[in-house]
Amino acid sequence: MLIELRFAQDNVLPNTYYNVYRGEKSHQFTKIASGVKDTIYIDKTADSKSQYYYTVKAETEAGESNFHPNIATAFSVESNEKITIQFIETQSEGYMV
Repeated sequence: MLIELRFAQDNVLPNTYYNVYRGEKSHQFTKIASGVKDTIYIDKTADSKSQYYYTVKAETEAGESNFHPNIATAFSVESNEKITIQFIETQSEGYMV
């Protein structure tokens, strides 16, 4: 299964790379890619029977950034999964669903 991640930036500064992290539990990540030079990454190792959480960290010569609070959750479109929203909470940086 292929999962395409897009982590848009207004502009990518020179010498900025991205590290992509994936986990099967929220906030428990393992780095699956480093040195990504684009704002698109295709996860070619995803198992179609698993649900994943993703996050991305930027890296420059000064070091790696902190984890951003936004976490993407990937579901298989082919399997017609149904998602039930249990709650929506307003937070200072957006919404948590």
